[in-house]
Amino acid sequence: MLAIDAGGSGRALSERERNVELVRTAFEVFERRDLAAVRTMASDDAEFGGAPELPNSGSYRGYEGFLTWIAQWLDAWDEFRIDVIDVRALDDEHVVVDVDQTGRGAGSGVEVTQRGLAYLVTLRGGLIVRLYLYPDRAAAVAAAT
Repeated sequence: MLAIDAGGSGRALSERERNVELVRTAFEVFERRDLAAVRTMASDDAEFGGAPELPNSGSYRGYEGFLTWIAQWLDAWDEFRIDVIDVRALDDEHVVVDVDQTGRGAGSGVEVTQRGLAYLVTLRGGLIVRLYLYPDRAAAVAAAT
């Protein structure tokens, strides 16, 4: 299937542009908490997780693993959001998403902001096969090589 630029230029999108758009959409649907839509964007055996130095680290497989990982994190917060700062393709398989994350602690009510985090998203065949959170962009980029 050939993807055409949604901006109306009529030109075909490159693999990198398609991946960036898919990742942007995945973060948008997650912010709406439409987890069923996230499922359609990832391979059945996709890996999700975070680097060991971060809270809620570890590695989880498949949609059920994704739900476990996300539930563990979201249960700690009364409110939680991811502010996407930048989305860039590193190559035809890797997209880095620079984010700030803000939450208000469940029970405590304390607001916490984590700035400068980065997700490395690996895609193949138009699907997310790995989504991992790193403490910063440099760590995410290093993990892609």
